[in-house]
Amino acid sequence: MWISNILKTGVDMMLPKSVSKRLIKPRDHNAPHGDVGFEGHYTRMHMEDDSTFAFVTCWVNNAEKNPYLVHTSLTPGPIPNRDPDGHVIGWKREFFPKSLRKIQHEKENVPKTLQMQPFTIDVDGVGRYSMEQDEQTYDVWFRHPERPRDEYQVIAKLTDRIPWSPSRREALKGPESHLVHLGTLLPLHWYVFSMRSKAECLIKKNGKEILRLNGYAHQEKNWGQGFPKGWVWAQGTSKDGQKVLALAGGKILGGYAFLMGLRTPSMDWDIRPPWSLGVLGRGPFLKFEHNSKEGSLHLQLSDWKRKIDLKMKAPETSFLTLACPLPQGHEPDWAMQSFQAEMDVTLSQRSGLSWEQVDQFKMDHCALEFGGQFSHLNPKYGQGPPPP
Repeated sequence: MWISNILKTGVDMMLPKSVSKRLIKPRDHNAPHGDVGFEGHYTRMHMEDDSTFAFVTCWVNNAEKNPYLVHTSLTPGPIPNRDPDGHVIGWKREFFPKSLRKIQHEKENVPKTLQMQPFTIDVDGVGRYSMEQDEQTYDVWFRHPERPRDEYQVIAKLTDRIPWSPSRREALKGPESHLVHLGTLLPLHWYVFSMRSKAECLIKKNGKEILRLNGYAHQEKNWGQGFPKGWVWAQGTSKDGQKVLALAGGKILGGYAFLMGLRTPSMDWDIRPPWSLGVLGRGPFLKFEHNSKEGSLHLQLSDWKRKIDLKMKAPETSFLTLACPLPQGHEPDWAMQSFQAEMDVTLSQRSGLSWEQVDQFKMDHCALEFGGQFSHLNPKYGQGPPPP
C-alpha cells in the first residue's frame, strides 16, 4: 500500500496532468471515505453583520468514547442582533450523538468531468446538511444552552462555490495537490471544498423567523488517523469577497508543515511542502511564531519566486473552545477558535536577489484557531478552559 501511494504521488507530481489523470483516477476527498481513522466537515459562514455561524460534524472510527460530534455556534458581530424577547442571538452547542448517518446520492446530475460524489449527513435530533455540486443546504435545530424552553433552527443555503482549484480539469484538487496520494503515510489530511461561497441564512426561534442574514462561507474537511499534537488554522474573506485566504499547519511527523492558499483578482497562490517544512518553527522558507494567550500568529512562507508574510491578532476574550477528534474519541476543549481576528497580509515576489512587495491588505473578523499543544486553554497541555 505504501509503495503504491508513493508511486501515485510521483506520477502525479512528475507527469503532465493530461497524462497523470489517465493513470490515477481522481477521488472526491470531500465525500465520506469510511476507510480512515476519523473524518470531519467544517463550515464557517461569515455574515454581513460580522457574526459567524459555524457548523461541524465529525466521527472517529472504533472510538472508546464520544465517537460522533456535532458543533453549532453563532458568534455575534460587534453590534449583536436580538430576538423579540431582547435576548442576544448567539450560542455554542456541542453534541456527542450516538449515531450519524452518511447518505450518498446518485451522481446522475453531476458532469463526469467533475466526478463529485454528492452526499447528506443526517444526525437524529440535531439536523442534516447536503453537499451537491451547485448548492449546499443546512437545517439544524437545538435548544438554547441557557434557555432550554427556546428551540432554535438554522436553515442555510450556499451557492456560487469557488473551489480550491479554478481549473475545471482539476475540479477535485485540494490544498495538498499530489501529496494527498500519500494516504496513510500522512497522519492527517486537509481538503477545502469551497474557498468562498455565497451564503443565505435564516434563523427561527420556537418556529418563528427572527433573523435573515447573507454573507460568505468557507467549507472544508479533515481526515486521517487523528489531529497533530499542535496546530494552527486560519481563514479570512474580504468584505467584497474578492480576497480569500485559508491556512492550516503545525506539528507533523517530527517537524512542522503548512498548507496555504490565497486568492485575489490578480493572484492565485498555493504554498505547500517541501517549501513550507521546518523544525521548531523554522526552515529555509518558513518562519512561524504563535502565542495563544495573546491571540497572535506570525507566519512567513515562501518558495523561489513568492513570499507571503501573514500576521494575525485576535482579542483574548474572543476565543471559544472546540472538541476535536483523538484516536480514543472526541475530547472537549482541545482547540480554541476566534472569529474576530485581524489579518495583515504582505505579498512579495522575487526581483533578482531581493524581494519586491507587490500587494498588502488587511481583513477583519477572520477565523484563527490554536489546537493541542498550541492552545493554552487545552485541558492536557495548558491551563484548561475558563469556568462558565
